[in-house]
Order: sequence, then structure tokens, then C-alpha cells
Amino acid sequence: MEIFTDVSFTDDSTDRKSSQGYMITLYGTPIAWKASKQPTVITSSTEAELLALTEASKEAIATIRLFAGMRFHLYEDLIIWYDNKQTIRLVTADIPRLCTALRHVDIHNAWVWQEVQKGTFKVQYLETDKMPADGLTKVFFKAKLDQFICQCNLVDVLEAPILEAFTPIPTPTL
Repeated sequence: MEIFTDVSFTDDSTDRKSSQGYMITLYGTPIAWKASKQPTVITSSTEAELLALTEASKEAIATIRLFAGMRFHLYEDLIIWYDNKQTIRLVTADIPRLCTALRHVDIHNAWVWQEVQKGTFKVQYLETDKMPADGLTKVFFKAKLDQFICQCNLVDVLEAPILEAFTPIPTPTL
């Protein structure tokens, strides 16, 4: 299972809230995703990134618990892919070093840092161009949209080869 998460900092010119998104994949196929606005206006991109990382992390942990309840165990490390090196440094450092007046952001940083230290998940860097979650936070033109569709392993079911093996059942006539 892999998790991809991304933020578009203060992209809403009306209220200046940031967009965030995450995608959870299992064997390369999306099984959960979310795109939303952050609940509050944030004053730095790193703080916005931490809030998005926290939400994606919590959803990943909930998914792992759901799988465990179904007796489906993943025997590999849980990896959260991220395209912001500063945020990764904050949550993987020996001591968290975020200085902010926003208490809730500090709490998010402390929680993610704690979970990384416990080994609940790893946070690793992935270039923005290869980030599937980018498609949940940005507006795309055709070429980028095609790349996003490919990154998600989506196919047009009407053109899928598997459908050629099936013949439609004729509708009975009365």
C-alpha cells in the first residue's frame, strides 16, 4: 500500500485556503482518495503541507486497521510519498524543529513526527512530476491529465481487453 499526498498553497483567491489531496493505492490501483480545502487559512506552505500530511497519515492508519479487521495483512512498510523536502525533514528529524505560533500546526507536526519515529509509516520524497496526488489539487491541461490517468492506472472500460472475452447476454423477447 502506498499513499501519495499533495497541497496547493493558498490557491483559492476568494478565501486564501489551500487545497489538499491524498490517494491511497493498493498494488498500484487507487482504493481511496480525497481532495478538499483545508479548514483554515494557513500562513506558510510548510504548515499547509503538515496539515495535509497529517490527514493522509490518519486515513492510511485507518485503512490498515480496516484491513487488519478483515484479516488482510500487508507485510511491507507503509510509505507516504511527498514532494516537499522541507516537510519531510521536519517529520523525520531526530528532534522536531517547527517554530510556529499556530498551536494546531505544531500539534500536527508533533503527531506525524511521533508516528514516523515509532515506525508506523515512512515519509519519502517523490518528484512533483511523478506525484499522482497532484491531480487532486491542481487544474490540468490535456497532456497532464493523460499523465494523471496513467499514474492512477485507470483504463476506459469500453476499450479494456477483458471485455472482449465476454459476449453480451441477449435480451429476451416477449
